[in-house]
Amino acid sequence: MQILIGQSLQKKDSNFIKMVKNANHGTDIYSMFSLTQNKFRAVTPLKGYTLIEFSGSWCKPCKVALPGLKKLYEEFQQNVDFITIAKEGDIFTAKSYYHESAIKWEMMHEKLNCSGDSCLASQLNIAAYSTFLLIDVKGNILFNQSGTNAMEALRVKLEEH
Repeated sequence: MQILIGQSLQKKDSNFIKMVKNANHGTDIYSMFSLTQNKFRAVTPLKGYTLIEFSGSWCKPCKVALPGLKKLYEEFQQNVDFITIAKEGDIFTAKSYYHESAIKWEMMHEKLNCSGDSCLASQLNIAAYSTFLLIDVKGNILFNQSGTNAMEALRVKLEEH
């Protein structure tokens, strides 16, 4: 399946936890390095909803979307756990991107060239950036779109919940 920026991603299974369990051979814990906490942390829904953004310093649409994402954070942070997954070649570039972005939510690092079971973006068929996933506490994926046009649709979805 080829995915282009601005198109909705399609996945047969719409449960994040189930996909992560399949990718991790039965465990529902998927750990990534948290640039915010400076340690590995599980990527699991913590609040009622979790918004995961796949981004990178090399991604121009991601930089365009950042001001809108910051506004959504200010408006919905009480009910939504925000996580940005920085797809970068190394941890130093990811940390630099975190500081340049000046975001108030958690940013995690995933290697840019990872693939297969060790890569969350690969397991979720993420091929366009920025991609936004909204996940409920049960792991159901409620929203899955990419590109700069996704921001308004994401706002509408967040307002529904």
